[in-house]
Amino acid sequence: MNKIKEHIIIFSSKLTPLGEVICDQGTYGNVILNQAGEIELGHNFADWRVTGLPTLVPQTAMGKKATLIVAERIQIHSPLFKAALLSWFDLHGYQYLAFNNQSVKIWHLIDQLPLRSQEKYLLSLGIRDLKQSEVNSWIVSLEKIHQNVLQ
Repeated sequence: MNKIKEHIIIFSSKLTPLGEVICDQGTYGNVILNQAGEIELGHNFADWRVTGLPTLVPQTAMGKKATLIVAERIQIHSPLFKAALLSWFDLHGYQYLAFNNQSVKIWHLIDQLPLRSQEKYLLSLGIRDLKQSEVNSWIVSLEKIHQNVLQ
């Protein structure tokens, strides 16, 4: 059975692509950072592999009506990792887009085009919710553009 992995493409607050995190059922699978991503986030991922990802978790004390916010560290192989990671990105001003195994191929083709970072981000916003039947057409079209523009 082919597991569907989720590819979370990371962008800086200025929409510069930084890399991707691959999650498998909410747990950490792999991280691939480009040069800018390595500089900006590499130390975080190295730390999280050892100590876990810091996150804030609301907790209600027994018999109390008040909710406390407690700092915890989520281990990368926890099914809570993806949710904690997205919260961390939100808290620190990063943008991200999630793609499945097939549609991430479109992102990889877009990322290689001679476009500004913001243009790549906006184009990716438009394609992230494609129906599966549309994905192959986009891949074929982008491959043709690559042949004509990048070769």
